[in-house]
Amino acid sequence: MLLSTSNRRVFNKLCEWLESSEKLLTLTELTQTAQTFATSDTQIYSEKWLKHKLTKRYGDHVFFAEVSSRRNVVCFRNMASYIINDKWYADRLSNMYDKAKRVVVATDKLVRSEIREANYRTDTYLSRSSISSLHRATQWLTQLLRDF
Repeated sequence: MLLSTSNRRVFNKLCEWLESSEKLLTLTELTQTAQTFATSDTQIYSEKWLKHKLTKRYGDHVFFAEVSSRRNVVCFRNMASYIINDKWYADRLSNMYDKAKRVVVATDKLVRSEIREANYRTDTYLSRSSISSLHRATQWLTQLLRDF
């Protein structure tokens, strides 16, 4: 079966629904539920393919109770640990960005503050020749700005 964007969208929506559901469901019921998330022109995964996709997504955390002559019932093993672990890593990534952003903002505030508080002579301007060397040109910068 070809993977289309709408198939993936429906599958992801089904997984979100399944993770928040407290029911035990058969593969047939999951396929029917997926159909409710789909548009009329979206072809839904077969039960066999849905089972494959769930196994690929959840690994050992998904369990299919297969008893002869009965439908496959889907449930999760250690799902709480899976969801908590997954959420922790997702939060950690967003927290790293938030921390980096806070560092940049704090640095900006410190540099601006140091520039405002610095004493500069305003009665004369530096000549072009006096700032032609990088060393001499950076002498008027504040220490934090030079370090940055």
